[in-house]
This record gives sequence, C-alpha cells and structure tokens, in this order.
Amino acid sequence: MIKVINNIMIVSVCIMLQTQSVQSSSGELGSSACEGTPEAWDLFSQRHGQLCSSIEKLIDDLKYIEQHIFLEEKAVYPQKIAALKQSDAEVKKLLDVREEELRCVTDLLPSLDEFHQEIKNFDTDSTEGGNGRTKVVLQDCVRCQSVKDAWEKVLERMQNDWILEENQKKYIDKILESPADSSDVANTNHATVVGNFQSYRQLLTDSQEMMKSWRPKFTKFLQKEESFVSASGKIQEIRIEEEKKIEAAVYRSMGIHIGVLFLTAGFLAFVVRSIAP
Repeated sequence: MIKVINNIMIVSVCIMLQTQSVQSSSGELGSSACEGTPEAWDLFSQRHGQLCSSIEKLIDDLKYIEQHIFLEEKAVYPQKIAALKQSDAEVKKLLDVREEELRCVTDLLPSLDEFHQEIKNFDTDSTEGGNGRTKVVLQDCVRCQSVKDAWEKVLERMQNDWILEENQKKYIDKILESPADSSDVANTNHATVVGNFQSYRQLLTDSQEMMKSWRPKFTKFLQKEESFVSASGKIQEIRIEEEKKIEAAVYRSMGIHIGVLFLTAGFLAFVVRSIAP
C-alpha cells in the first residue's frame, strides 16, 4: 500500500496536465470546479492534511480512554477502587461498562494505527500539485478532562473524518472520470493514475466501513458515561487524591537526593581543604 501511495505522488501531476484550468469557487470544489487543476489539487491536499491530523487526534483520544478507565486490575491503586466497587452499586455498574469500553478500544487501536500510517504516507506536500501549501492541521489541542469528555471528542472526530473522506472520494471520482490523452505515454500514465487513485479510494472506503461498525458502540458508551456522572466523579476523586500523594512523594524524594548531594559536596570540599598544603 505504501508503494501504491508513493506512486500517486509521482503521477498525480499528469492528471492536471490533461485538464483545462478552471477557477475554484470560494475555496470549495463546486460543480464548476475542475478536478485536476492546481486549485482543486491544493484543496484535496489540504483535506488530506486535515484528515491525517484528525485521525492522529482520534488515536490520542482513544489512548486517553485506554489509560484512564481505572479498572481494578489496571489502576495504580487497585485496593481503593476495589473497595469502592464493593460498597457502591453505581460504581460497580460503571466499572462493568468500562470493562467493555476497554476491550473495544484495545481492539480498534491497532487497525486505526495501521490506517493512519498508510494514509499519512501520501505526502501531498512533496508533489508539484501541492504548491508547498498543504500542511494543514486542526487547532483543537485541548486535553481530555474525563472519559466522558474523551468519548464526546471521539464521536466528533469520527464524524469529521467521515466528511473529509467523502469529499476526498468525490475528488478521486472526478479524476477517474477524466479521459486519457491519445498518446501512448499519456495512456500509460493515466492507467497508472487510475489504479493508484482507486487503491487510495478503497483505503478511505475501508476506513469508513470499519468506523461505521464502531459508532453505535461508542455512542452507547458515551450515554452510559453520562448516566454515571456521580460514580465517575468518585473514581476521579480517588485518582486525584492518589496522584497528589505520588507527586508529593516524588518531591520529597528529590529533596532528599538534593540534600545528600549538598552534604556530599560539602564533605568533599572539607577533605580537599584538609589535605591541601
């Protein structure tokens, strides 16, 4: 797949040479926009950059969920979580749901990582068509505050990715409709472009099919998290309390080590002065 995507970089500019230049309207591909022009290709490249960035952030949000589920066997402080689960029925229900959440996230992440690696290898910025203006990233770098917050972001990004992928597929469909030049060389280039863009389009379709099967489950998880806000808050309180203790222990340890270093330095200085002539 990486070889296929790299081939698209090399031959995509051939498509632009087969089509007359038409101005793109207001930065979006309208019905009069001509797929294959530098303007249309630049928009395709921008969407590609947005898609890569959004998928990366989706992976980060899922990893946040994976790391903050706070199941008994996964927590740094399992005894307190276990005790809370035994004494609070709502907490027990929430943690039972989170066991399923963790399984789903763990199952999805490897496939999503693989898709992200494949899609980002299509480096539009290195092609002539990109005109060096294709590095676009989403600016929402706000860190998740809770598992519920992370699920909200996951569903938003999934919808965002779907729209970007649909727009990319429309662009590719227009490219595939463009006729080949009459020369043998142009026909060969066109056949290569068609094969490579078809593979790229299939990659987007496979991603959509994969994520479509996960959306109902993730929606259910968000609804569950919203219905167990109080129980989630109790778990968060334990986490915050224990993390403060860990942080304080680290600072105490650092203070002890620094004190030992100063004492050692002072002793060495005393020894040096004592033996000096």
